[in-house]
This record gives sequence, C-alpha cells and structure tokens, in this order.
Amino acid sequence: MAILGIAFGTTACRMAVYGGNGPRLLRDARGSEAIDAYFGFDSKTNWPVVGERVKSLFQSNPSMAVEQIRRRMGEDVQISFGNEEVESQRLTPEEIAAHIFRYLKRSAEERLEEPVDRCVITVPPNFTEPARRATKKAGEIAGMTVERLINEPTAAALAHKHVKPLGSGHVMVYDLGQATFDVSIVKSMGDVFDIRSSSGDSHF
Repeated sequence: MAILGIAFGTTACRMAVYGGNGPRLLRDARGSEAIDAYFGFDSKTNWPVVGERVKSLFQSNPSMAVEQIRRRMGEDVQISFGNEEVESQRLTPEEIAAHIFRYLKRSAEERLEEPVDRCVITVPPNFTEPARRATKKAGEIAGMTVERLINEPTAAALAHKHVKPLGSGHVMVYDLGQATFDVSIVKSMGDVFDIRSSSGDSHF
C-alpha cells in the first residue's frame, strides 16, 4: 500500500508516491499537479471546497474562503467563514489544513485505485513545534497516519538522488517557493545523507 508524499506549500500543494523508478507526481481530478492551497465554502451549497475553484470565491467573497493557511499552523485561533446570507462556521488552522489533505487523499486514491491511509508531509525547516504538531494533527484528522514530517530542502535532496547522484561531500540545497525560501546543508555519502543544518524565511 502506497505512502502518500504531501508537499504542504504556502500557496500550493503537491502529492507524490515512491515507486521502483523513484518519486512520481500525482494529479488531482482536474489534472493539476499543483493544487492551490485555498479553502472555502461554496456560496450556494455551503459545502467545503479546495483548490483552484476557491480562487474566484476568495476574490468575490473573501468571508467564505481562506488562503495560505500554512502561515497560521500552530496558532490557537479559529477562523470564521460566513456573512449575512450564510450561517457562520469557525475552524482551526489544522481543521482547514485537514480539508486540503483530505482532498489530496481522495485524489491519490482515485489515481492509484487503492486506499491511502499513510503519508509523509514536508514542512519548512523553521516551522515551530506547535506548527509541526498542528500539521501532524491535520493529517490525522484527514484520516491518515503521518509517518514523518520532513523539512522541504531535505526532501528535495532525497528526491534529487534519483535523478542525479550527489556524490560525496557537502551540498547546499535551496528550496525557493512562491512564498518561502529554505536551505539545508547536506553531507552526502553515497546513499546516506546527513542533514547538518536547515533554516529558511517563511515570508520571502
């Protein structure tokens, strides 16, 4: 049974599985590899929605949607959705992230045609412990066992060795996202990696 790899981005999320030929990116039902990290409630049905279709909702009715929830992980807050026409709902950041993870889980199950109940989630190196705990809880709320949280540059180094071996020595790995900039110093020893240091800017 596959373990789903989730790249939990500030502006977009991606998902992949590991096979005999290395990591393989998966697409959602709309055919997208990058799933916009928007969450909201449909203004007509009040059902939760995730991804690209929420962008227009966020622009036209921002009280019914939220973006970049990763920045709020670990905060002891509740975010309100609703207006005069729609009954208000309040969710914590981890509950919102869980909706996004649940969408990724369903999409992966459709692509793989098998249940997915385990995952690995990437996070920024400078994520606080509360943010890491909240991310792990979000994966559990979504119905998965979170096997591990991996710093994003570390995950990039691990994936790169399937494209081109890093050889031996120290390597600086950059992860330049749309809203963050992270870096790790990795000591490569063949198939063994020793992460010497990781840091980043979460508001790049």
